[in-house]
This record gives sequence, C-alpha cells and structure tokens, in this order.
Amino acid sequence: MGRAFSLVPLVACSVLLVQLCGAFGELGVHGKEAEKQDSDFGLLVDDLLSERPSGVQVLYQGAPFEDFERPLPRFVEQSAGQDFEVYLNQTQDFHPNGDNTYLADGQQFVVSIKNGRVSGVLGAVFDNRGRIFTELTPSVAGLPTTKEQLDATKCKHFKRLATTIQKYGQMYYHFIQEVIPRIILLRPFLNEETKVLTFGAPYEAAWLQYLGIPPEHMEVYDPTATYCADELLVPSPSAVIIPPKENYGLLRKVFKADPPLPVEQRDLIIYCSRKGASDRRVRNEDEILAAVAARFPNEKVQIFTGKESVSETVQIFKRAKIVIGMHGAGLSHSVFSAPGTALIEFLFMYNPPMMFWHAAAASGQRYFMVPLAQSWWLAPEAEIPTADVLDVLSLALDVPAGDCPLGHVKDAQTSKCVPCPAGTYRAAGASLCTPCAGGRIAADAGAAFCRTCPVNTFSDESRTQCVACSGDANTMFPGSPSEDSCHPVDELEYALDVMFDNENLAKKLVRLPALELPKPTSTLGWVSSLVSPKRMLRAHHMNQLRNQLLEDLFDADGLEQSDEDLEEGEEEHGEGGASRSLLQYQTRRLLQYDGERRRSLLQYDGERRRSLLQYDGERRR
Repeated sequence: MGRAFSLVPLVACSVLLVQLCGAFGELGVHGKEAEKQDSDFGLLVDDLLSERPSGVQVLYQGAPFEDFERPLPRFVEQSAGQDFEVYLNQTQDFHPNGDNTYLADGQQFVVSIKNGRVSGVLGAVFDNRGRIFTELTPSVAGLPTTKEQLDATKCKHFKRLATTIQKYGQMYYHFIQEVIPRIILLRPFLNEETKVLTFGAPYEAAWLQYLGIPPEHMEVYDPTATYCADELLVPSPSAVIIPPKENYGLLRKVFKADPPLPVEQRDLIIYCSRKGASDRRVRNEDEILAAVAARFPNEKVQIFTGKESVSETVQIFKRAKIVIGMHGAGLSHSVFSAPGTALIEFLFMYNPPMMFWHAAAASGQRYFMVPLAQSWWLAPEAEIPTADVLDVLSLALDVPAGDCPLGHVKDAQTSKCVPCPAGTYRAAGASLCTPCAGGRIAADAGAAFCRTCPVNTFSDESRTQCVACSGDANTMFPGSPSEDSCHPVDELEYALDVMFDNENLAKKLVRLPALELPKPTSTLGWVSSLVSPKRMLRAHHMNQLRNQLLEDLFDADGLEQSDEDLEEGEEEHGEGGASRSLLQYQTRRLLQYDGERRRSLLQYDGERRRSLLQYDGERRR
C-alpha cells in the first residue's frame, strides 16, 4: 500500500509565503506613503473647500459671504472728512468721495484636520506632514523650515483640540467681533474630549462660559509652544478689522439681539468710559457728561464702564439709541444694538483703524466720527472739545438747525439772522456762535464748522488762518494750536520713536506666558530675586522672545492689495517685492486690512513710514 501524501506542510508553507508577500507589500505601501508624506512638506493648501486634501474633513460649509454698502462717516460738517482724507487712508482703503462697498470673499466653514498642529504668535495651522493650510495661516514665520525640524518638534499633545488663535485675537475688540463668531461656528462640534485654545484673559473665560464652554475645556495658548492634536478643529478665518457681515449676524442671533427691542424701549445714550484704562482716556470726561446732561435734559445717559457682566452688557446695548465714546473696547458691544442706532466714535487721526465704521455699516447702523487730530492709538489721554460732542449728538438726534441757517445766529436787537464772525461757528443745536478750538480756523464769517489746520502749520490766535512753521520746523500732527508745536524734523523723528517704542505696545500686541519662577518667602528673598541671575536671564529671554514674536507679527502685516499695487511693488523691489513670501501673497485676501504701505505724517523728504504698530522691527528707508 502506497504512502499517503500529507497536504498540511504544503498548505502551511503556502500560508507563510502569502504572509511574507503581504508583509513586503505593506512595506512597499508604507514606503510609498512615507515618500508621499515627505514630499508633502511645505505644501501650501490654499483652498480647503475646493481641494479637500486627505486628512481634512469639512464638518460645516455655509453660503458665500455677501457684499454690503458702507456709507460715508458723518461729521458735523462733511467737509471735515476732506481735512483728514490722507489719514483715513493710512490703515485702510477709504474713498471720501467714492465707493466704499465691502467686497466679500469666502464663506463660513469648520474643518477637522487629522494630526493637526498650531504654533506661533499668529496661530499658524499645519499638520504632521508639514502641509501648511494657508487659509488659516497668515504667515509662515516661526514654522519648521525642514522635515527634520518638523519631526523633532516637541508638542503639547491633545486628543481633540479646537483653535481660533489669530492675529490680535488677544485684544478685546478682535475677540468680540472676530473670534467669538468663530467659536460660535465651532460650538456644535465640541464635546467632552475637546479643549479650546484661548489667550487666557479673564473676559475670554466669561464670554466662553456664557456660550456654554466651561473653564476646564479651555487651554491657555503659549505662542512659543507647538500644539499637536489627533484631531484639530478649525473654523473659517475672520478678516482683521473688516470681518464679513455674517459675523455680526451670528453674534446677534446667539446673544438674542435679534429681533431688536421696540423703538420705545431703545431709549439710552450709552457713553463708553475709559476711566482707569492705560491709554486713550478722555481727560475732560466729567465736563462732557455734565454738558450733555445740560444740553439734552430729557435724554437718558448710561455710563458703560466695562465692569458689567456679559449678560448685563448685552442687555444694556440692546437698549441703545446712541452709543458714543473713545475708540476702544466698549464700542465693540454696539454689535448688539439695533439697526439704525447711532454710533459716535472719537477717533485718533494718526493711523486710525476704522473697524467701528465698518461694523456699523455691516449692522445697518449710522456712524458718526469726531476726528482727534492730535491723538494716536497709545496716547495716554486726549481732550475732546466739548462743543464737538454736543454738535455731533445734535446731528445724531436730528436736532433742527433753528430759526437761522447754520453759521448764523439771531441778533438780539434786530431779531435778524446774522453770520457768526470769522474764527467762530454755529452748528445745529447751538444758540450762540462758538469759538474755534485750537488748531482749527474759520477764515470767513458764517461758518457752520471750523476747518483743521494741516500738518506743518498752526492756528493763529484769531483762529482765522493757519500759519506755516518757520525754517525747517514741522509739526507732528495736524491741528496744532500754536507755534510751540513746531519742532526740527530730527526732534519729531525721535519723539515718534519714543511714542511707540514702549513696553505697553508690546504687551498689547503679544501675550506671553508669565514668568514661571518660585515665589520668594521673605522680603530679603523678594529683593534678591529681582536681581537673581536666573530671573534676569529669564526676563532677558522673554524680552528677546517678545521682540521676535513682534517681528513675526509685523512680517504678516502686509495685507490685500490690488494687482496694480503688486506690480508696482515688483517694479520697486524686484520680483515678489510687494509680498514678503509666497504664503503672504496667497493669504493677503484673508486679512484685507491694507496696512502694509502707510503714508508718512512727516513727508518732508517723501519718506514713507510704516504703521505705528511696527515699533521696533521697523526698517526705514
């Protein structure tokens, strides 16, 4: 009988061969995947919604943003806008006699990025393959420049993370009108596993808690660290200073400001005070409030201090018929006021950002401006001519001109209307001719408003003419009240440097983690700790770090320009001269702030200076 042939060894051998082949096949697949990931390093993903790259899932996609009209700001006298045309164009494109339509670009969305990362002062978004999502990243400053650097980066790791970190997001206005709408978009996709990156300010926690996000789900962002997440949630970006009107719609809907209160319940003139603020305080605030109460005794004036709770803040501004105050955080809440509300802003004319004019237009509100010729963003305080406030309130309240035309008053003896003398004016609501404030003139009789003296001149004592500074002297600002404002150019340059080269500016622009050093237990220990090598080295490191982060911030300050501007930049500076990097060029449309090339206030030799924000890394020609 023949020997039976066993199939077991043959089957086992065949199985082993298949497994080996499969293993080598997987190695080949993984090898190709690794090569693909290596080749992805530095890849710019420009349009998440159209490209739909691997590892990115679109969780929400809204309708395209809508264009909207932005009516001209209203002044007590519209010709006042012409006095400041050049200044109103330093920080944005503004056409005092033309079309200021907001041309929208993009749409709201929320994406989930597998193995996503966040890093840098601007909250750059990329992934573990080194792909950079340019829609969400205004600058590549500080990101790894090689695959080796990327792989060696130390991470703060999270299973699920959400980010709305953006340029200037640590400042109150930007948080309210630009960041919160992005958080609202994220809300449906947050769960118990999700941490939300914040800048750590107390007001952030208060507003996020109001939105149902508890403190334990907040993670304070360190711009010097890299955050890695198995899943990173990111909403659509918000243009700096000029967000789409859909932002305001989200805010009004979620905070129940729509539908607005009936007209009879919108009865407040809300004055936004900056008492106690580090800058832009109104020196004569008490005088202004007393004058308003005397001129308009039947109006209810509510002083908003900023100490109110989130709920109180929303309810107060829902009752507004007029919101008035110095450029600053308080005006941000006008977004909760009804369409038709008057928003009156005291706005400095040295690099004035017109975000509240934009917000008012997007919200269907009326915007009025009181220009402050002698002020700037970080000015400790400013004196607002009381007459200006009364005049603009009369305009906003539609107070009639009276029996006489503007610029005229009734003569007590003849009862006839006679013109106000040169050097004085009369606006609506006033019964007497008012002398022009220092730095302004009324050259002729019958003026309805005083014109502002241009830079390098000052008003004479009669307030009827602007006199040029003598010799090579100039003034720092327009609206100079006397010859004492004229100084040699080198003194003015030094004054400008001192004005903006300060720690207050740096702290406003970049929020850094606190010094992590042990607390001394005695007075002697406290004194010695101040001069300890460890603390001094740490402080020096923090200063260097802040300066580097400021440079990163300013490197991304170039914003949307027309094709003509870009071509002009290339002619001046060579190819790519209008954009510091390919990435910045591709992301200019996100920021739409148009602040890269600013005009000089000291145009004695045609020199073009950059924004007041570029305080330290500024390179002058």
